[in-house]
Amino acid sequence: MPFRPGEKLTYSAYYNWNFIWLKSGQVSFSFTDSVKNSRHIWKFRAHGHTFKAYDFLYKVKDSFLSDCEAGSFAPLYFKREINHGKNHSSHSYTADAGAGKIFSEIKRRNEPFFRDTIKYRQGIYDLLAAAYYTRTLDYDNYTKGQKIGISLLVDNKISHSYFKYLGKEIVETRGSGSFRCHKISIFLLESDFFPKGEYMKIWITDDKNRIPVMAETKIFIGSVKAILESYEGLKGEMESKILTE
Repeated sequence: MPFRPGEKLTYSAYYNWNFIWLKSGQVSFSFTDSVKNSRHIWKFRAHGHTFKAYDFLYKVKDSFLSDCEAGSFAPLYFKREINHGKNHSSHSYTADAGAGKIFSEIKRRNEPFFRDTIKYRQGIYDLLAAAYYTRTLDYDNYTKGQKIGISLLVDNKISHSYFKYLGKEIVETRGSGSFRCHKISIFLLESDFFPKGEYMKIWITDDKNRIPVMAETKIFIGSVKAILESYEGLKGEMESKILTE
């Protein structure tokens, strides 16, 4: 496994405005675990926000919470709180694999509270767990252009998506240095923020940690980029980092 409890990753978020990349926010990821009723649980957390100085462009304040079965990533509980401009929404999902059901609760701005039950399926991932799952894959086993399918629990349904392996590249970041990376693209499902299509590109370190050092994607009002700012609690050495003389 490329990560361990206590790992924390922090990214600077940039927004492309009139051909200028503006450092407009920050995104953080953390991983811990726990044992409850003899069940080993992985706990993933992510938070993103724009800086107050750039809220006038497009204010963002998001949080993601994912509890899943250790090892398999099978969903137990997932919650997503989204605040984009004037759009606000909250999605939560509680999975009961034994009963074969997922119980959802959704609240969108100016809409009534919504509850539903979805049929549980094996091999599904919530959005945050899916991000960590991609780090467990051995990209050296893939050929350039190869597609890998994935089933996602999102927007009150299970949807099929994929990512494509695009080969190796060296990525130079602002502040953290240069890294040897694997590059992949993600097929995005349409949402309030993202257009549908293969617009997201992610560069993942070519070492045992497999940390995303940069991500870039189109949104409906331009494009955004996240660049690794700091990291701590890594499981292994950052062997992909290129040392300068």
